[in-house]
Amino acid sequence: MRPLAVGAQVLGVRCLPLEHLDQLDLDGARVLDGELEPAVDPALAHLAVGERSLGDPEGAEERLVARKRSVEVRHHVAHLVDGPEPQAAECARVGCPAHWGTVPHRLSELGEQRGDGGLKQVRVHGPGDVRLDDVAPPECGPRDALVRVAHCGICGTDLRYVRLGGLAGPTREPMPLGHELSGSVESVGDEVVGLRVGTRVVLQPTAGGNQIGNGGREGGFTPCLRVRDAELGRNLFAIPDELPFELAALTEPLGVGMNAANRIEARPEESVAVFGAGPIGLAAVASLADRGIADVVAIDLSPERLAIARNLGARETIDASREDPFERLRALHGESPVLGAPMAGTHAYVEASGAADVIPRILQHARGEARLCVVALHDAPIPVPFLLVMMKQLTLRGAMEYPADYGDALSLLMRRDLSPLVSHRFPLHRFADALATAGDPSKGAKVLIDAQETSP
Repeated sequence: MRPLAVGAQVLGVRCLPLEHLDQLDLDGARVLDGELEPAVDPALAHLAVGERSLGDPEGAEERLVARKRSVEVRHHVAHLVDGPEPQAAECARVGCPAHWGTVPHRLSELGEQRGDGGLKQVRVHGPGDVRLDDVAPPECGPRDALVRVAHCGICGTDLRYVRLGGLAGPTREPMPLGHELSGSVESVGDEVVGLRVGTRVVLQPTAGGNQIGNGGREGGFTPCLRVRDAELGRNLFAIPDELPFELAALTEPLGVGMNAANRIEARPEESVAVFGAGPIGLAAVASLADRGIADVVAIDLSPERLAIARNLGARETIDASREDPFERLRALHGESPVLGAPMAGTHAYVEASGAADVIPRILQHARGEARLCVVALHDAPIPVPFLLVMMKQLTLRGAMEYPADYGDALSLLMRRDLSPLVSHRFPLHRFADALATAGDPSKGAKVLIDAQETSP
């Protein structure tokens, strides 16, 4: 078997059984006894960190899935060497891109740039493989607009796409990333009505069938973005001159959190608990506070994020690594017995953490006729005790995307100072660093990219 440097391009590659990988040399790193040595970019392992439990402080340690990612990476590395016949079963088990039609396949370091000239664009090439590529500059069709991107935020779904290698797994073509953005119109097609060059805008990324940064042909981590079938008030929304681009880029995640807040239908005299103080949970806190709901409690494991929640309007915060959140909620909101058992008096809940045990514990401790809205992504099935749902007459809802009027999020940004939501800022050429920061929940909230800073 011949060693092959990381980053080399390979044609006609075949799978190699995992047990043969102890001989593979990776540009100074080695795969020894089935484990990747630290010389391989640690960002790959970093992206494998799972959520921690927010519902049970005794189980609030990190659930690492690095072992699984190690197996996946080792398997994909095997495509860089000549080996026996493809191991189809193993490929299917780890979602190998070679069986999704992605030959030639290339393993690269996080953030590697291609040098074939063109416009910079962040794209996912496979599981854990994200690059700042050079692509052809976009052309403006008669119904399109070109937007000069100012700022674009990193979303939790971006981290998920990197981990999976695409929208739901590796795809035939690299997938562009980025959908939380602001900018100004640089060019408009002849058939576009209502938009003019220089208009300051934010993007609704899924309107008009674009799916920008979510499996579509375009993504917002680039200096210039093509918006197909551009229409003011549909997929592009004008922003006032007094709203900075940096804050305007919060419109999309704010809309997601606002939609969740809307769907619990909380009244000003009611109490609400928000599990998860990431950007979406924080957006829900801000939306509830804006609606005059004074008794909002945020629960998380990060002191930094809990401090931001207080700045955005949370009355109290609970560090679930230090105390049981439901004992504290009973102390804050009183008890509401159900069949003689003391339940937390909290009227409504928003689940924005993604931690697997939060939903069952909310249903267990909720008062009668409490409401729960789930806005977090839960890939794995969650056991739901429907006997409790029936007996307590609970209301369960999901929240997907935005309010009916996307402009509501823009209006909130004009009414309230949501600048605490932005915790980190990076230039586009440091996207690898930005991605690692966004993947570490202890480091803050929203990470923004300056899309015009493409080189050191």
